[in-house]
Amino acid sequence: MILCTQAAYVVANRGPTIFGAQAQVQYQGNSWVETQSERVNSRTLLAPVALANGIAIEEFEANWDAGQVAGTQILQFAYANADPDVALAVVDAVTQRYLAQAEALAAVPNPALEAYETLERDLRGEQAVVDAAIADLENQGPSPQLTALYQEKQSLRASIDAVRLAKAQLKVFNQTALVPLLVTEPFVLSDPVGPLPERRAIFGFLGGLVLASAFGFIGLRSAANRRAPAFTQAGTHQADPSTLVDGSNRVWGIALGG
Repeated sequence: MILCTQAAYVVANRGPTIFGAQAQVQYQGNSWVETQSERVNSRTLLAPVALANGIAIEEFEANWDAGQVAGTQILQFAYANADPDVALAVVDAVTQRYLAQAEALAAVPNPALEAYETLERDLRGEQAVVDAAIADLENQGPSPQLTALYQEKQSLRASIDAVRLAKAQLKVFNQTALVPLLVTEPFVLSDPVGPLPERRAIFGFLGGLVLASAFGFIGLRSAANRRAPAFTQAGTHQADPSTLVDGSNRVWGIALGG
């Protein structure tokens, strides 16, 4: 059993050492990060990198791992390969491609921002009309109509200030949330990611157990074949008198018919 386990462990230990590389980017806003967690695993992002490195996309995806780090606003990219240089090159290429796409996306005009700008222009146009009307009535002295225009002007000014504040907040969001910040440059992990020593030991033990069981089964079957009674072609048992014990019909504990 011990020899079988050691032999299986040696076989399991001959697998290639696997190295991992990682990089991290950060967003502001959890909902946006969750959306990006899906995008960082899309073939639109990964396929060109796989092709450039001569790796089949299925194999590439099997060794690629990316998504949101739990409880953070950070996206982590990771790739495993027997060659640490390849693992690093892949993570770097995907990271740079992802950042470039994110910046291009952020440069696209935001419909909400355009709507705020249109609203501000309309409000300022109304304000100009009210200002002109006030200028005409001020020469005529105080009047209920003039008072109403002053109130309307004050309301328009408050609306314009609110729109300008919303625009400013949206611009900040676009700059911080839509454009990710590279917080960890691509690097190779100091320790290999596989095969793990613990996994090798488990595989070795299981492999040894299987081998030992197989050898034990073969041994038992061989012994059984050696101890089984012989039969003639006619099917009648030919007992060797020398094997009889006290004239009984049992041979080594095996019941004989008749």
